[in-house]
Amino acid sequence: MRTRTGTLALLALIGCARASRHPTRTFNITDFTVPPLVYAGQADVQISCLYEGNFTMLQFFKGTNEIFRFKPSIWPAIRSYPVPGVGSVSTDHCGSSSCHIQLSNLTERATGLYRCDLEHDTPPHLYTTRSANMTVQAAPRRMPFIDGFASEYGEGEDMQAVCRIEPGSMVKWFVNGHILIPLYGLRTFKYKSTRSMFLGEPPVMKLQCLEERGFTTLGSKIVEARWTERCTNRTTDNEESKMRKLAGSDCHKRTEQAYSSDEDAGIDMTLDNCSEGSLQSDIKSNHDEPETDIQEKLEEKVLELIDALGARANAARATALVSLRAALQRRYLAGVLCSHRATLADHVSKALRRGRDAEKKAAAALAPLLALQIGEEGAEEFVNEVRPALAAAAVRMAAGGALAVAHERVTDEAEDAEVSAAVEAVLPRLDQLSRDSHKYRAKRDRKIQRATFRDILKYFE
Repeated sequence: MRTRTGTLALLALIGCARASRHPTRTFNITDFTVPPLVYAGQADVQISCLYEGNFTMLQFFKGTNEIFRFKPSIWPAIRSYPVPGVGSVSTDHCGSSSCHIQLSNLTERATGLYRCDLEHDTPPHLYTTRSANMTVQAAPRRMPFIDGFASEYGEGEDMQAVCRIEPGSMVKWFVNGHILIPLYGLRTFKYKSTRSMFLGEPPVMKLQCLEERGFTTLGSKIVEARWTERCTNRTTDNEESKMRKLAGSDCHKRTEQAYSSDEDAGIDMTLDNCSEGSLQSDIKSNHDEPETDIQEKLEEKVLELIDALGARANAARATALVSLRAALQRRYLAGVLCSHRATLADHVSKALRRGRDAEKKAAAALAPLLALQIGEEGAEEFVNEVRPALAAAAVRMAAGGALAVAHERVTDEAEDAEVSAAVEAVLPRLDQLSRDSHKYRAKRDRKIQRATFRDILKYFE
């Protein structure tokens, strides 16, 4: 009996000794890192899970939806799953002690509880989990700002400024509330200062940078500079005359105001009553180049813009459409456009059918200008190809703006009687559109249309 008892005690001691030499491995998640706050669209948001223990499967969840799985015993060992609000899921590293995943293109729907599950699904069955919340907020809007503009200027000094905006946006410059059409789309403001640009007492000049995308104004920034008398050479009469024209003191301009009313919000109605010749002379004096060189460079730029209409990014296509429209408002380019009629019709139609809101509006605004400039032989074919994709409200407003631009161009080329007869023919229709109250159109569309055609009607009257 003593021998048996001693044997059992000895076996127990041996078992304890073996257990002490081979302790049971822990099975635990030591750390789970989730950023508490991120912004929509932020790239490469990392979620990390650190653990110890012999596991068979690791899973990441957003709420009850699985977004990622790591199972070393199968091939492929890594799988990701689509979840609303999460654009893409990729792995940085997954191994025996840690797993790091990257979330990209998040929206506000990605807000919620995220979880890391660690599991051993064979005996002994083991399971552990850790969780943490993440909030996705709309990205804070950075308003445009003006860099490099001095606080005071004297006669003939170089005024320079750069408008800092987001990629894909366009710039409009205003001096004392008057748009500088030659600088449309350019982020850099550069001119010689003249006394006529500084108003009031004490004399102050207000420079405004307005950021827009498509037909939507995203924000603006205004800076001021004081006038100071310095002992410097005065500018020539030509330079001073040029700046008066740009600032709006030499000719009456109906321009898009820096701060539009609610009815005019989102409408691009740049109608310049100054002659095309004055605008071209401004361009020429700015660049000191012959007219033929300016035309050739503009045609090269237009060809680049036509190529850009096929860009993959929606914002890039919208920007190209807006820039092409600005070029057609500046010059008559039928020679370039007629040989690209089919390409232009295809791009405009696709933008109207499949593009986002800004791209659709830009395409609708461009279509009437293309129809006017593409040449008599190709205009009808272009219209027939594009017409099925056109949205009525957008086209009516864009056509009205194009009509005003066309009128300005032919005013100096045609007889007054001929122009007057053409204007009289369209006035009743413009008046009707300025008072349109059809209920089958959306209230906002009616309001914008009436505001647009009131401006166009006043221009023709």
